[in-house]
Amino acid sequence: MVTTLVAGLVMLGVLVVIHEFGHFIVAKAFGMEVPVFSVGMGPRVLGVRLGGTDYRLSALPVGGYVQLAGADAFGEEDADIDPIDSFLKRPVWQRLLVMLAGPVFNLLLPVVVFTAVLMAGEPQVAPYVGMVMPDSAAEAVGFRPGDRIVAVDGAATEVWNDLPELMAPAAAGGSVSVTVEGEAGASRTIQVSGLTTMEDGVVDLGGFGFRTKGVSTKVGVDDSRSPAGLAGLRTGDVVLSVNGEPVATWHQMQRALAGPGPFVLEVERGDERPKITLERGEGAGASGGTRDALGLSPINVFVGAVTEGGRAEQAGVRIGDRMVSVDGQEIRDWSELLTLVGKTAEDHAEGSEPRALTLLVVRDGATLPITLVPEMVREVVGTGARFRPLMGVGWYNEAYVAPPTVRKYYGLFEAVPVALGQVRELFGHTLEVLGNLFTGELKPQETLGGPIEIFRVAGEGASRGFFSYVQILATISISLGIVNLLPIPVLDGGHIVLYVIEAVRGRPVSLAIREKMQMVGVLALAAVMLFVAVNDVSRWLSE
Repeated sequence: MVTTLVAGLVMLGVLVVIHEFGHFIVAKAFGMEVPVFSVGMGPRVLGVRLGGTDYRLSALPVGGYVQLAGADAFGEEDADIDPIDSFLKRPVWQRLLVMLAGPVFNLLLPVVVFTAVLMAGEPQVAPYVGMVMPDSAAEAVGFRPGDRIVAVDGAATEVWNDLPELMAPAAAGGSVSVTVEGEAGASRTIQVSGLTTMEDGVVDLGGFGFRTKGVSTKVGVDDSRSPAGLAGLRTGDVVLSVNGEPVATWHQMQRALAGPGPFVLEVERGDERPKITLERGEGAGASGGTRDALGLSPINVFVGAVTEGGRAEQAGVRIGDRMVSVDGQEIRDWSELLTLVGKTAEDHAEGSEPRALTLLVVRDGATLPITLVPEMVREVVGTGARFRPLMGVGWYNEAYVAPPTVRKYYGLFEAVPVALGQVRELFGHTLEVLGNLFTGELKPQETLGGPIEIFRVAGEGASRGFFSYVQILATISISLGIVNLLPIPVLDGGHIVLYVIEAVRGRPVSLAIREKMQMVGVLALAAVMLFVAVNDVSRWLSE
């Protein structure tokens, strides 16, 4: 909670101060009077007066503001201000630039942030194969878990994201020569062809059969009469070592369990670390699928959560069930379960009912058929919304091992174009979301967030590390810049509209009209703020 609070305050403060600094620096450049530049809101706590400006720290550590002499475009001019110093007496083009500067600085901040991150070394997924799907094309040509992809057609691979472009010829009717280095350090060459591409044209490495994440050593035991069950292993136990040899991934554990045994397993079970002796035996009960001769299955095919009152619970699915198949198709990984369930609805439309599917699960050694009709649930994906069939189940935590990362360093002239591309993509994404919001394709409660939501995502970003945090800050900064350019009274966009009208007409809009615009703007802004506050609280309480 403390981390979330601090991270949220810092993020909100940076976003607002950068915005206000944009107004400030342009106003100063034109020689305008700026009585106050405040970090925070409310009463002045401390500060210093320089060059006619009070640079102050205020009591409430939320946001900040810049006070421009005579800058209220929606009200009457202040009689106490010298006309020479009044903002409203300045040429309209200067006022336009001052108002534009705040949003523009919010849009420029991500360019600076992304450029700095890239030059400092952006953490990216290393080119290691974490998991190879059984019976996949990747397994057939010789990829193994733990392989490091060193080069493709002689071109060195620094990070995983290098692979789609380098392996593109294999998706265009050709082939590529992939150099890999196994865990033991030996190198070998693998010929790859017949790859496919996804809808966006990117090579489908997942469909080829390998993943960056490895499967963890958290085990599933679906039969108490199997060797694992008889030894006392339970579903959810994490195997730390086998015969004193530490194991971090499923394939490392399987390799350590390849001998005749017996095996002494150090296991993490909550706060306990028991040692369990596992011996080979005939065992009993259901097998097949991912289960091995010892009665162990990776936890990524076990049900770790069941939604109360959901379709899965109603159909009889229980926590600890091992998923064997859906409609006769074997489940080897949770992602395959999601894909197969998704195919039960031909059109993901509101009101459509997905067809029934037949699950085979193993529970305490018995194979059970379960008929289940998923529920259509609306969700936001990318810039739009869709309806997706859901069963109401979830996987176990820590089912996978995060892939190793490396830092990829960019020079300045490399970093700037990449940063601009990232900002352009986020800018387009934000505009598309706003467009779908206005057309009704997206609902306000699905897309709008306020300070509470900023605090929440800031806390999540901070928990994942500095780079994740600054990327979230940059993303929100783009949204803030775009929103402030909307032609809404009280926001910068409302001022800009007034000054554009003034430039076209040759005189300002009448005070009466400005007052009405201000009233409408304040009421609209208050309504939006109330809505997002309630929405944030509702979203927070529902998690």
